[in-house]
Amino acid sequence: MKKTLLFFFLLLSLINSNTFAAISYVTSVTDKGNDERASLTVPASTQAGDILIVQVTFRNEIGSDGVTTPAGWILIAPQDRDGAVFQSVYYKVAVAADAGSSYEWDFDGNGNRRYILGMSVFSGVDNTTPIAAENSATDGVFWGSLTAPSVTTVNSNSMLLALYTIAAGDQSFSAGVGMTEAYDIEENNNNNGITSMTAWELFSTVAATGSRVATASKNFDDGIGHLIALNEGSAAPEITSVVTACGSLNTVEILFSQDLDPTTAQDILNYDLTSNALSSLGISSAVLSATDTVILTLTTDMNDLTPYTLTVNNVENLTGDAIAANSTSEFMLSCNLNCITDNFVGPGSLSSSWSVGHSNGSFGDPRIVDDGRLRLTDSSNQVSTVATLLNQFPGADNRIEIEFDYYAYDGNSADGIAINFSDASISPAAGAFGGSLGYAQKTGIDGFAGGWLGVGIDEYGNFSAASEGREGGPGRTINSISLRGSGSGTSGYPYLTGTSSISPAIDDSGSTPNPGHRYRIIVDHTAGGSIATASVERDTGSGYSALVPTFNIYTQNPLQDAVPANWVVSFTGSTGGSTNIHEIGDLKICAAQPIQTFSQVDHYEITHTTPGLTCEGSEVTITAHDSSHTDVTVLSDTSISVTTNPIVTAIVNSPVVMLAGTSSTSIYLQQASLLNDININVDDGNKTDDDGSLEDPWISFVDTAFRFYAAGNNTDTTPINPQISGKPSITAPGNQGLALRAIRTNTDTGACEVGLTGTQTVDIAYRCKDPAVCSAAQLSFFANGNPSIVGTNNADSLTYTSADMTFDATGSAPFSFNFPDAGLVDLHASLAVSATTIPPNPAFTLVGSSNQFVVRPFAFELLFDANSTAADASGSKFVSAGADFSMQVRAVNWQAADDGDNDGLVDIDGTSGVVADLSDNSATLNFGQENNARNFTPTHTLDQPSTSAGTLTSSAVIAGGTSSHFNNGVSTTDATLNWDEVGIIDINLILDNYLSAAGANIIGQANNIGRFYPAQFIMTLSSTTNSCGSFSYMGQTAPDTEFDIRYTLEAHKTGGGLTQNYTGAFAKATPADHINIVAENNNDGGSYQSRLENLADDAWLNGQYIYSDSGYFSRGIVVDGPYQLLQLGIQFTDNDGDLSVLPGLDMKANSSADCNVVGDCDAWLIDNLDVRFGQLKLSNVFGPETFALDMAVQTEYFDGDNFILNTDDSCTSLVVTDPPLSPRALSWTGNLAAGETTPSLTSDITAGLGVIQFSEAGLGNEGSVIFEYD
Repeated sequence: MKKTLLFFFLLLSLINSNTFAAISYVTSVTDKGNDERASLTVPASTQAGDILIVQVTFRNEIGSDGVTTPAGWILIAPQDRDGAVFQSVYYKVAVAADAGSSYEWDFDGNGNRRYILGMSVFSGVDNTTPIAAENSATDGVFWGSLTAPSVTTVNSNSMLLALYTIAAGDQSFSAGVGMTEAYDIEENNNNNGITSMTAWELFSTVAATGSRVATASKNFDDGIGHLIALNEGSAAPEITSVVTACGSLNTVEILFSQDLDPTTAQDILNYDLTSNALSSLGISSAVLSATDTVILTLTTDMNDLTPYTLTVNNVENLTGDAIAANSTSEFMLSCNLNCITDNFVGPGSLSSSWSVGHSNGSFGDPRIVDDGRLRLTDSSNQVSTVATLLNQFPGADNRIEIEFDYYAYDGNSADGIAINFSDASISPAAGAFGGSLGYAQKTGIDGFAGGWLGVGIDEYGNFSAASEGREGGPGRTINSISLRGSGSGTSGYPYLTGTSSISPAIDDSGSTPNPGHRYRIIVDHTAGGSIATASVERDTGSGYSALVPTFNIYTQNPLQDAVPANWVVSFTGSTGGSTNIHEIGDLKICAAQPIQTFSQVDHYEITHTTPGLTCEGSEVTITAHDSSHTDVTVLSDTSISVTTNPIVTAIVNSPVVMLAGTSSTSIYLQQASLLNDININVDDGNKTDDDGSLEDPWISFVDTAFRFYAAGNNTDTTPINPQISGKPSITAPGNQGLALRAIRTNTDTGACEVGLTGTQTVDIAYRCKDPAVCSAAQLSFFANGNPSIVGTNNADSLTYTSADMTFDATGSAPFSFNFPDAGLVDLHASLAVSATTIPPNPAFTLVGSSNQFVVRPFAFELLFDANSTAADASGSKFVSAGADFSMQVRAVNWQAADDGDNDGLVDIDGTSGVVADLSDNSATLNFGQENNARNFTPTHTLDQPSTSAGTLTSSAVIAGGTSSHFNNGVSTTDATLNWDEVGIIDINLILDNYLSAAGANIIGQANNIGRFYPAQFIMTLSSTTNSCGSFSYMGQTAPDTEFDIRYTLEAHKTGGGLTQNYTGAFAKATPADHINIVAENNNDGGSYQSRLENLADDAWLNGQYIYSDSGYFSRGIVVDGPYQLLQLGIQFTDNDGDLSVLPGLDMKANSSADCNVVGDCDAWLIDNLDVRFGQLKLSNVFGPETFALDMAVQTEYFDGDNFILNTDDSCTSLVVTDPPLSPRALSWTGNLAAGETTPSLTSDITAGLGVIQFSEAGLGNEGSVIFEYD
């Protein structure tokens, strides 16, 4: 009997497969010969995780012959023999150290034999179970065919590797169909040789592979064939590379091996970035800038020349495979951010960046004797010199790299030079000459002052010898490099490590400057604590090679001094009884931390108030200056002797000590009688005053004088504080009680007494010191009246203006003043007092001056173009991110209305952030005319949004000097600023310590500058993925697989680059309204976007709109399609005036015309889909009730005319329970009853075809039933 089963349409179900790393062949190496052992070197391109396969073949085996395997290699299968030929195959999972390593195979047995070794490298192989299956045959060559027998794979996408060998040389192979040869090599002749070949092939399915037959050039001979299947590795993502940019020190770009899941890739908790000292750097954002690339934005900048370690966890690919736990990548920036160079342009003296000296010999100080080379010694005897860079290098977390060319010649090989690292808190002074190279001590002679590390380039060799008072060392070593540690006086400076005699030699015997080898010395304290390493390298013409490998100084010398706060670098040159000329050239020093100026005392400045009074001591201030006349702190307690010419009555006290870390000290001069034009001389044993200059003014003593007082004390003791331009001196902040006091010496007692009382008309003046020329601004002087005082230029005679003042019984008259300008000034007073008869007094003149004091501008007014402010994201646009904008600066005077809290700073509204209006404040006319230039640049605070991204760059604002940007207090050269982000910022401009007055800071602030907006939008990546390989079915929706749409839209700044602040309210292009997906098929203008279903909107985050969603193309009312070039595109508007465009538009979904030609494209093409209207065709099936029945099933799609077999479909899963495949009610006929036959899956759809099997119904249960999908 037969039964009939009728079936109808089935909805399609798809299964996603896991993603694996595709196996790929990398390279091979071979070796051949006649020996009892042989080696292979692993290719340098090998990466950790690659699989190495080695084929070992030889002939003339003798019974027990075999192979002794090198450590770490695993035999894949038993060793095979066929007559006169032997073959054995091994594998190893490569580690990083394998690249370039050599492995030896020893052929067991007696004597040499002909051999061939071949190593093949494969990537993407499962490291845990690399070998899926293997099989071999020893049937030999038959009619030219040699077989590697079939294996059965256990996973899809395996790699087949066939290995062949025959017992004949001078032969070759042809690989079987579909296989690619890796190598084909022969050894010796036909009768006594051997030939081997390896070929590979990717095998995609899980099945028996069938044999792989190679064709040999010889018809018959002994031979072996071996087939191996390699398992594909799981595709967990790996770190491929880490990229940093010197122009963006707060970003790290990480490239991964595959596309990433956006959620885990953008979770900052999955990343940790640590410095060499294991300090973590904060990470503010992680942005998926491309499908496989993450950009980290850090909260602080990285340092140059500092090793960093990036650790990544939990980042997944698109199928959920997570990166290996604690995956790391190490990197170090090399940006030359903190470098100094000197090409030694000459001949002549060194630049002001150096301090030079000598302590022995006739050569004198180091100098440039020929263009490009600094000579440290000539070839005379017993020379000791030092050249110190006037820079200091922070010790903590720093790395210093010193490079230079070295010349030693024209002598008899002695002694050498030392590169010295010393404590910057101790004035550098060279150590002993001769073998000590100016660093180490010698009996009775101190070593380098503050010496921490000395690197000796030693021709004669005594720097490594424990002689002449030096500590430690292997003994004299000519032509060597040696390093010595810290010391003080004649103790310490121990030998640390060094080289033996090196070749080529350090010096040259000729008279021409040679050899010119380049040296590199590295001192690294980036790991912190007791890890401070050093190394020395040399380049003789073929690149750097290590002379002294990296070592930890504290391991070599546990008593090494702590790393100082700052190092100073000096070069010392030395000769002894034997000599050489010693020179360096092309110097370059780079550091991880910013390099600071190291200033040494060049001379001392003397300041005082003249005239002094014979009835009291006059204070004299002594200030240490460097060569640029700038205050400099002394590095140690410095004793300074003071003398005068002519001699005064007393000096209190001389010598005086200037304490370490300070820059000034004071003494008092006492003179009991009239004395004019006294020259004050100071001397610390090395440096003196700058005799005859403006920094060495003479002083006179008189019997009568005016004294200016502040807060009850002479301004020599309590100076007039720095003032604010336009603010009365009696108004806070910094208000002081000021007075002018008339004093004279009692001719009988010599004591000070009141010079006059009552109301007097006093002549008042002020002098402009810096700028030296006064502006038209006049000083308002407040006493009994309010006269305006005209300024006197520094080089001119004083111009006085009369002012009535009332002197009390102590001879003191109060006053205040208001100076509406900027600069360094002092006040002067003069009064000629007539003789009187009752009481009898002679005529006398009272003169006096105040201290020099600074008057700073109240503030900077910062001026920008129109529409430059916005309260929030709804505010008007200013300029695009990354576009230049201008800022004008105006230095202005104080007004009470702008300083309500009397703190001397511009008022700022605490709620709105609005800065007080300074537009009606007058300018300080003399600001910017100061003698010395000050360069300063604005900084910023990000106001909105609440992220940390963005960098403000600006050209410098220059005030003072010959290149000043200011005229009449207003900048005539605008600063050019650039803010590279979206948002609103506050801009600050600060010039601190105006004219070196501590705390005299000029501040300009402009708040709520913006709104900055993107310059353009860029589609950085876009793709679509069909739901079934190369196509998608219409109407196929979740839980079945839908097609995927992915694209990333980025907001970019001018010139390119992501604007991470385009987020929240600042992201104006809301996806629901301004980012739309459109569709047409092959430019037919069909506008099919209404049939795209299940596609949701996402949100902007950190400047990116990362869209990744699945959806389907709905069926129409009637059968249609296929849409085999369904183009999906993005329509975009910025919702912000459309100034920020999306360039590169190439699609218009509602027009069949070529929009690129017409010029009206309005969408960006994402990618294409192939969408088909599909059906499942079930066939009737008949057969005996005692047999199971197989029903043929096929998937079809509508081709525009008919439904045809869909041979592209190998992904539809015939799941018989979901949706249910069930019998139609009341369709059971005959003896066939419900439940007597049930369907099960026999074969899923492959190339459009599949099988569903119905179980046998049982004897006598004939009949029919209709099964259908619900």
